[in-house]
Amino acid sequence: MLRTCALSIFLLSSCTNAPIDTSAVGPFEGDDPGECTDGADNDRDDYFDCDDSDCFGSPDCSGEASDADADTDTDADTDTDTDADYSAITVSYVLDWDIDDAKWSGYGFTDCTQVYSGSGTVVETEGLRLTFFGDWTQDSSDCGDDLDATVWYDPTTREGHNTVYLTPDLRAVDAWVLHEDLSDSTPDGEPSDKFYIYDMDAMISGSQSAYEEDEEIRLDGIYYFATLHHDLQITLE
Repeated sequence: MLRTCALSIFLLSSCTNAPIDTSAVGPFEGDDPGECTDGADNDRDDYFDCDDSDCFGSPDCSGEASDADADTDTDADTDTDTDADYSAITVSYVLDWDIDDAKWSGYGFTDCTQVYSGSGTVVETEGLRLTFFGDWTQDSSDCGDDLDATVWYDPTTREGHNTVYLTPDLRAVDAWVLHEDLSDSTPDGEPSDKFYIYDMDAMISGSQSAYEEDEEIRLDGIYYFATLHHDLQITLE
């Protein structure tokens, strides 16, 4: 399932499950009090409580060290390392906009593509979360300022944080967060200086994790605007 932070144009700003029409979205883990600690898979996505990305920002999970150790060591570890041994990341992200030209070309919106890339070294780990800091650049875009604002990017520093959340078995990337502030790494809330995709379940093969998905955008949950194609490539080393 694709869930992405999307779209701020025409004075509409939202970050919701895709599509933006929330009437089509079912229940999710943590939408009712206590669901992040009740031992149940409330949204039936095979992840429970604090291991579900919907609970990543919950106060019930903020202090949890869900260290998914895959080894059999018996030493008394005091850190929160994931045993994944990743110290660096390389990311490429391409966002294609297939816009309903018949309706929106008169407003200046046509099909376009945004291309981003970055790399960094690990600066913080906790449980299944790894945060990296380094360069983040917009390599090309023909979308214009309104649509470019969808994906966070600082043209002055050309730097940023990339955070990945791994699945409990450490075999896949469950969420990716691009963010300015180190502490703002959770894939939730209405962002100002971040962009994220979650519920990815993108398998890691060797050091590569690839994720592609289409997302339909409806303005105000009603008016069809575009279909987005996300192409996210992550290399963990």
